[in-house]
Amino acid sequence: MATAAETVDGQVYLTVTFANQCYFGDDLSVPHSNGGSYMDVCGYFTLSAGLDGKTLGSVDLKVAPYDNFHTMSEIYDELDALVDYAAGHTDLYVEQFSMGQSQGDSGLESLDMPYLIVAKDKAAVDKWQEIKAEAESDPTALLKKLESGALGDYQVPVMYSNIHANEVAASDGILAFAWMLVETAASESGTIDYDKLTGFTAAGKAELAEQMGPAGEEGSVAVPDLVADDATYLGYIKGENADGTTASISTQVELEKYYTIDTVTVDVDELLSDVFFIIVPEENVEGRTYLTRTSSGGFDLNRDNSFQTQAETQNMARLIAEWNPVSLTEFHGRVQAFQCEPCDPPHEPNFEYDLLAEHLMGGGEALGIAAVANNGGHNSYVIPQRDYLTYTGAKTADGDDQTQWLDPWDDMSTSYTPSTPCSTAPSPTLWRCPPMTTTWCRASPTASWASPSTSPSTRTAT
Repeated sequence: MATAAETVDGQVYLTVTFANQCYFGDDLSVPHSNGGSYMDVCGYFTLSAGLDGKTLGSVDLKVAPYDNFHTMSEIYDELDALVDYAAGHTDLYVEQFSMGQSQGDSGLESLDMPYLIVAKDKAAVDKWQEIKAEAESDPTALLKKLESGALGDYQVPVMYSNIHANEVAASDGILAFAWMLVETAASESGTIDYDKLTGFTAAGKAELAEQMGPAGEEGSVAVPDLVADDATYLGYIKGENADGTTASISTQVELEKYYTIDTVTVDVDELLSDVFFIIVPEENVEGRTYLTRTSSGGFDLNRDNSFQTQAETQNMARLIAEWNPVSLTEFHGRVQAFQCEPCDPPHEPNFEYDLLAEHLMGGGEALGIAAVANNGGHNSYVIPQRDYLTYTGAKTADGDDQTQWLDPWDDMSTSYTPSTPCSTAPSPTLWRCPPMTTTWCRASPTASWASPSTSPSTRTAT
């Protein structure tokens, strides 16, 4: 801690500068162990300056893991504030709802599970419910309306959520996007810009080829047939370690050297003429309250979507079924390589993966590209379905190069929330951000602008 006196407009101030370090050493993520032990050094404090027993001045200070950090009680307050702000500064339809109460095991009280809807108006939300009802009762009639244009203008739902409450930067990023959305709508221009990787430079093509390695050589990355026509590999190029070797985690990359980059301008009015948002900042409200990965009963809710034994997963499954979102993105943390789905094999046998692959790859790359292009420290990402197939160096009986899947991140089970809607929604996606920092709380909402950009083209496919 360093102190210095300075005078501003005739007033003498004591300036106090603190040095800090990561609570978990070199790991900027949060361990999977339950319990937010780092909260022991966080909280609200009053710092006072005194001389000879007399207080000369004081300042209130919040100490938190990063600037955008919220406790669960603060998330509740932020949702209320979002609704009030939107009502006073925009013409948008912004309303908070409850999907139900949490489980409340181990003697703890059940908590409210809120979500937010942001749309151009309530009529857009009501019309989607009418479309969904007709799709379930008379799909043939609805298809005729789509083909003839009789359905008219309509908007489709895009859903964002978090389930692992100890991966706090994920839910804080979702909340940051909600604020960014309504504040942009309230701004004079009603627009926001973000950068997008659009292609490779000559240097980028060469670096991509070098990092993927020669085809057929042991350890080189193979391009899976399933996504060969859809994967762009934009954002694949990794940075360097201190010794000049290629990094295995997401680090800084010279984006301008390797990629062509365009600036995309999003007009909120135009965006909401195509989609509306269902925002679930935290499904595991008990876990976020106590900063644990599990719920009050000790359940990892992201392993409970098949059997739905817990109130939280029952409520979330009901919410997904109620809205049938065109795009569902669940935000996670604690993968230093920064990982986006779709998953690699084995896949759930009932998924029509050949039909899903195009939408899944488009959604995963859209999120990854926007995230890495709009932050200063983590400029690469991985996709299991795209990046984890490698050559063994051997040949098959037919003489082809033999391949194998390494480090599997599969969607064989519908226990995971994004896996369940693969049967109903064209584009469920999951991403896992690397560190628990303000950087990723800012990268998450920026990437969120890119996800709905693929939805208008898939509206009639739903």
